[in-house]
Amino acid sequence: VGSGWPWAVELLSWTRVLGGLQPDEITAGAALRSCTGPGRWPHALKLVSEMRSWRGLRPDLPAYSVAISSSAGSAEWRMALALQRDASARGVRLDAALFTTSIGACGAGSQWIRVLQQLLEMRRSRVEPNVITCVACLVALGSRTGGVWQRSVQLLAKEIDDGLVPNIAVCNALLSSSSARITWIYGLGLLHDLRCKHGLQVDEISYHALLAACERAASWTASLNLLVKLRTGGLWTGVVAHNSSLSACARARSWASSVELLAEMHRRALRADMVTYSTAMHACARGEPWQNCFLLLEKARHEGLHVDAVAQSS
Repeated sequence: VGSGWPWAVELLSWTRVLGGLQPDEITAGAALRSCTGPGRWPHALKLVSEMRSWRGLRPDLPAYSVAISSSAGSAEWRMALALQRDASARGVRLDAALFTTSIGACGAGSQWIRVLQQLLEMRRSRVEPNVITCVACLVALGSRTGGVWQRSVQLLAKEIDDGLVPNIAVCNALLSSSSARITWIYGLGLLHDLRCKHGLQVDEISYHALLAACERAASWTASLNLLVKLRTGGLWTGVVAHNSSLSACARARSWASSVELLAEMHRRALRADMVTYSTAMHACARGEPWQNCFLLLEKARHEGLHVDAVAQSS
């Protein structure tokens, strides 16, 4: 529904007031679904409240799901949880999709403790979390700093023990959202474990998350090995992946590997960008052949790239 969504809500009210007609589940549901856009949650809440007074019609699971989704889309986690409590109090049987939407709202509001509480509430309500629920939890927990990512690991292990069959989306959610805090050694171990036990096929997202972890740890040999695995596995190794490995080489002061990797990019017809040359210059500036910085700067300019002042000062 586009810009005409307010008319859908008003039309429902006019039908009742002027025509004396009683809306049914279809018309009420259509009006509710028009309120799922950003900032429309007050209208969804108003409709759910009005439905309680309509003769022979009570808000059901789809109605509450739409209202909670509208609240989640606007990061109104308090309203999402209030609607969920109201639905439960009125005897509505909650499902995994509704809980997952509430978890997403809590995650958007950085309420990671409430994310865990929602997961416990699912268990108490005898609602089994599914893969989408698990991904929502991992993303919410992984966005936090400190040791919260370890809870993500514990959560994943617990869900697998309880019978959840993880897919690559679950694995990538953990690796990507927690990549600022995990070690590349742990990440490789996780991938190996899930691949052996569950037959998961690793994709580009998995490798990019591990490359980011290697970059922060300056583990340039591991990063280069991951690039090789990407290529041999038939996966796309673009400029972003190579830049991440270049950064790992630069942090480890491995200028020779940086120069070789840049040459490899040219052999593979990958167009280096400003980040590529800046990172390579930083690596060379830390090594013996600092003269290479001038060659790289000239090559970048020849390709029409504007290298930043920090790189030029190298």
